[in-house]
Amino acid sequence: MEGTRYFFGGETVFGVDCSGLVVLSYRAAGIQLPHSSRLLSRLGRHVQIDSLLPGDLVFFHTSRGRTGHVGISLGRGMVIHASSSQNRVVSEPLKLIARRNGLTCIKRIL
Repeated sequence: MEGTRYFFGGETVFGVDCSGLVVLSYRAAGIQLPHSSRLLSRLGRHVQIDSLLPGDLVFFHTSRGRTGHVGISLGRGMVIHASSSQNRVVSEPLKLIARRNGLTCIKRIL
């Protein structure tokens, strides 16, 4: 999925937004999720950052200060997410994204 273009509202291999990436990824594992970062943040159970595992959902603030962006932990401090500013799906260090956007919470769906 890395390199897939950013497309607001998208959830296909031709274009995804942040929650669309989560929906598409979990769908591949047979799990249906809502296409909304805010709704996704209400699912699963809270996880502390020191217990972060691959597949955990990592939520970030928007410019308005509420949960509005989500990525998927890849492990080893990396997160994959659909970046509107980079116009594609990228893998970046969690610390870098958190510094830019502010970490809201981490959730484990599985």
